[in-house]
Amino acid sequence: MAIAIYNAPPGGSKPLPANTVEKVAGIQLNTGNNVSPLWTVFGKVVVNNPSPSPITVQAQLVVAPATVLDTSMATIPANGFETISLQGVPLGTAGAIVPMCVEINCKASSNANAEFARLIAISVSPALVVNC
Repeated sequence: MAIAIYNAPPGGSKPLPANTVEKVAGIQLNTGNNVSPLWTVFGKVVVNNPSPSPITVQAQLVVAPATVLDTSMATIPANGFETISLQGVPLGTAGAIVPMCVEINCKASSNANAEFARLIAISVSPALVVNC
């Protein structure tokens, strides 16, 4: 089993300017590892709203540059915060030694901050689908 992890540095905060897509975290996965070309990726980010009004945030887990694996929306109360979780399974190519970059991107309706971003990727074997 291969595992890849990205943890934001302590105190690490990424500004989210209003209505702009920002990369919050990214990790490169080696699809040519000797375990499997398939990965399961789990991500999370805490979005902090410093404004006196509620805001809406869209977070996406993507294989760069544009393959969306998961999307989550959250309404964050005035002067509040919310943890947004994402998960996905990017499709690797068997036998290929092509690294892929998996990222968390966020877009907020007003200025905010992304904090405590984390990505955990675990290589997995393909499952056999059997009707029970």
